[in-house]
Amino acid sequence: MPTAGATSPVTGQRKTKVGRVVPGDRDLIVVAASDGYELEAAEQLASVGLPVRGYLHGGMTAWRSEGRPVKRIEMIDPGELAERLDGDGGKNGFLVLDVRDADEFAEGHIPGSVHIPFGDLPQRSGELPRDGTISAVCSGGKRSGLAASLLQREGFERVLHVADGGVGTWEREGRPIVKGP
Repeated sequence: MPTAGATSPVTGQRKTKVGRVVPGDRDLIVVAASDGYELEAAEQLASVGLPVRGYLHGGMTAWRSEGRPVKRIEMIDPGELAERLDGDGGKNGFLVLDVRDADEFAEGHIPGSVHIPFGDLPQRSGELPRDGTISAVCSGGKRSGLAASLLQREGFERVLHVADGGVGTWEREGRPIVKGP
């Protein structure tokens, strides 16, 4: 279920991202972090042909206040990703999934990362192992957050969302980058 941020309406770019990953036979319900832009987000998504059936009035704040169940995805920063990779040493199936576009990946990526562009993830999630931890990473955190949600929806149990700058922060902090496809 796509989530529209409570602090900003759905942008044209976000509408395109949602449209790339929502199966055509799924109805959408817009859920925001709190009361705010749900209606506007629903209208904008519907304007590009997405089947929006409504929105959650009051957002996740209202959902939680009623004691309804919530699934969470752990969010880490690039520094913590590095620590976990160092601690794992490749022994326990810790996989970095880079969901950026091919040109971004070629410009530089985390060594050993697997590349599946965000828009291809619904069709290619079967290529990923289910017995390890998958850390979704992009350049800023939006695509990786959506990718982590998609993986969770597909039944992947150990999924992490790498936020706070993604691959760019990884590189700026002096960690190795591999260039090329």
